[in-house]
Amino acid sequence: LGKTVMCLALLALDAAAGLATARTAAPELRGLEDDAAGTQRQVSAFLRQGGDDGGVGGLLVVAPVSLIRQWHSEVKRHFPPGKAPAVLEYYAAGRHLTAEKLRTYGVVLTTYGTLSWEKEDGPLFQVYWRRVILDEAHQIKNRCSRQAQAAFRLRSFCRWCVTGTPLQNNIEEVYSLVRFLRIDPWSTWTQWRKAVTVPLEKGRQGDGKAMAEALETVRTIVRPLILRRTRNTIDAQTGKCLLELPPKHVHTLELQLTAAERDFYDALYKKAKTQFDTFVARGEALSKYTHILQLILKLRQALCHPFLVFARDGAQDADLHSLEQRCLREMTASDGMSEKFVSSVLEDIRKGELADCPICCDVPEDPTITPCGHIFCRECALKIPGRCHGECPVCRKPGVDKKSLRVLPGASRFPSKLVAQASGGGDDGAHSTKMKELLGRLKDDMAAGLRVVVFSQWTSFLDLIGAALDAASIHWKRFDGSLNLEARHKCVTWLGEEAPAEATHAAGAGRVLLVSLKSGGVGLNLVAACRLYMLDLWWNPAVEEQAIQRVYRIGQVREVHIFKFVVADTIDEDLISLQRAKERLLDDALHGGKMSEGASKLSIDDIKRIFNPCKSLRRTSAAGDAG
Repeated sequence: LGKTVMCLALLALDAAAGLATARTAAPELRGLEDDAAGTQRQVSAFLRQGGDDGGVGGLLVVAPVSLIRQWHSEVKRHFPPGKAPAVLEYYAAGRHLTAEKLRTYGVVLTTYGTLSWEKEDGPLFQVYWRRVILDEAHQIKNRCSRQAQAAFRLRSFCRWCVTGTPLQNNIEEVYSLVRFLRIDPWSTWTQWRKAVTVPLEKGRQGDGKAMAEALETVRTIVRPLILRRTRNTIDAQTGKCLLELPPKHVHTLELQLTAAERDFYDALYKKAKTQFDTFVARGEALSKYTHILQLILKLRQALCHPFLVFARDGAQDADLHSLEQRCLREMTASDGMSEKFVSSVLEDIRKGELADCPICCDVPEDPTITPCGHIFCRECALKIPGRCHGECPVCRKPGVDKKSLRVLPGASRFPSKLVAQASGGGDDGAHSTKMKELLGRLKDDMAAGLRVVVFSQWTSFLDLIGAALDAASIHWKRFDGSLNLEARHKCVTWLGEEAPAEATHAAGAGRVLLVSLKSGGVGLNLVAACRLYMLDLWWNPAVEEQAIQRVYRIGQVREVHIFKFVVADTIDEDLISLQRAKERLLDDALHGGKMSEGASKLSIDDIKRIFNPCKSLRRTSAAGDAG
């Protein structure tokens, strides 16, 4: 709640006269760090050389690219005219500045991508900053990622991690934040592993005492570091809630698949469960984790639209082996890669050993390989030509463009004829259950002149929805990872701007913004909308809550209605229960909730909950027995 405003208040405090602030303390600390002996003579000499600021830079903010313009506008908005600090956006064309020039700016804004691609002796690492703020700090949750390693190397007097989700998937993600903040001795991996990681591993194997000790250690470390304010926080001076917002209504829409969709889903589920049971019988469930995620991914996509699965498993690719062979032929023929190298990459995919995407630090979605052999999410890979000027973010090899990227087996896009079928209406259309429900509600929203945000994890699903909106003559735009910074800013502005004079009537004022959850799920300010549709569920409730907060946040003046689409008797219902378990884990880890067996065994139960208790299979079996 108000994290950006709080950070700007710190910046304003630096300029206050007569206070011991970071402005006065940072140069002295830098002098002490640069000289281990730290004699007063050497420190004073250093301060004299540095001028008024002692050779120290101002505030460095590292944020997702979609938030850079928002930070810039917030600085202008909250500082009086003439007193706002000089702001520099350090990315793309603005990267070619020296460390001396960076020190002259009060605020330097950069992206996680820019930071991770900065050379080790680059200007960002040469400057000793007065303060560094990591916005959406969970971006460094993978301690081994390039952006986490780059963040660790930054030098500064004050360090802040700003995030609404310090813990997303597992407790060990907290280590990256602790290391960046330099909370000794826990910032040393050997100490953290001894106190937290090893006991956690024992707990996952059934040692409840070890699990409880690990969680208590994490609480002890994290509690003193957290400043947390929610809209329910009470103002000590007034006795009222810190922030009064209009009511928020969350509606869970239970949908029923058509007979054809049900048959397709049940067949897909049986196939996936057979594979999963085979892994369990062989004792390979954990080693095949990535492969299992791909099985679950197909089930989730089938509930959005069967075409999402068709695009991955076309008639010409009846099984993974044929997909591999086709990919092998295409890549070795067009990119000059050795057959041995490509085969090893595909073998890793088959075994479920694919590394996290270097950009988003998550399991690659629609895995896409560069000519130099590095794998990213498809959406992340499409950012490389524009933001990295065609250089691979991992090895800096040039020549990466959209034509050179190769989507790995199972991640192909739609044939144009499928999009045409899905966009049509009536008997000629191929709308899924979720699409029909969404289009019906959007037509009512547009008639009422409302602004609407639609979230989906699948850009391929947004392709189908966009085509359907065109067919229905609904005004819409799309926000995803393929847009540059200027285009993203225009999308957000378009959602909130006044309707044209010729469209003052309600029906002409309505607008729909389709948003990719990965690109727009954090940081954006979309308070112009009062309707939010979550088309697909994510097993991590923190991700969904972040998306909801794009609409329900400071500045919202209308009642907000959030609609979650849940298909009855499917994996959707299992994801709902999994979200509740994740919420308990977060409470246990950070807020000292009562330890429970369900939380201690979450990592194993996550997978079993998806495959074993599926209601649709129980229902099918019961119907068969009755017959």
